[in-house]
Amino acid sequence: MKNAVNILLVILAAVLALPLVGIAALSLSPTYGMDIFTSLHPSTRWWRELLVDPSWAVALANSALIGSASSLLAMVLTLPAALAWRLEGSASARNAMLLAGASLTFPPVVLAVGLYQTAMRVGLFDTAAGLALAHLSFTIPIAAVVLSTRFRGTPVELYLAARSLGAGRMRAAIRWLSATQRMTLLGCFAAAVLTSISEVTVAIYLTDASVPTIARRALAGVTRDLKPTGFAALAAWLILLCLLVFPVARRLSRER
Repeated sequence: MKNAVNILLVILAAVLALPLVGIAALSLSPTYGMDIFTSLHPSTRWWRELLVDPSWAVALANSALIGSASSLLAMVLTLPAALAWRLEGSASARNAMLLAGASLTFPPVVLAVGLYQTAMRVGLFDTAAGLALAHLSFTIPIAAVVLSTRFRGTPVELYLAARSLGAGRMRAAIRWLSATQRMTLLGCFAAAVLTSISEVTVAIYLTDASVPTIARRALAGVTRDLKPTGFAALAAWLILLCLLVFPVARRLSRER
């Protein structure tokens, strides 16, 4: 049974990797086009430009700042409800978390259009604050799902023991978190940052030249002349993010 599961995981990984291999090949095209598959004359032109173009560094800094800010705020907003649901059995907190998680089913483009209209009306279009607030629409559901899922599988005896010894709700919850959920919080933050940075629809609709993000900068060539440079950039960025997220996921699996 275990071997069969491993084989299925390998097949799944191969299926997911094949498009990335093709996309990465496009980045070696001298013209950023499909000719790499016919001429077989690879070039590192795109990668050289990536290293020397200062706009990539600016976009990376913006994405890191906005992703971290929106993820931290999402955790601050969802953590109390997740704790109240798990530790106190609050029905209101449960409903709030379920509602937040259910918003993941909304089409991202629909959300992005609505966010665009709102940002334009309040003067937050193409600002770091507007982007961070918009990304909350995606990071809050991720945080809600990760926290509620992980918390529900962890015993609460330590919390109950602290409460029986006279500790207040907040102190007992902090003890429970520090003893059992440190890696959960780290994994939740990493997942929210990944979601924020990779949210292409928000980046396209809500940012332009003033606050370019990685997604916006990577897709600049595609939206201008249909060249695949942006997809190659997103593939490279995905690989880098996976290198950061996989160790956290492995640690979480060991903790479980």
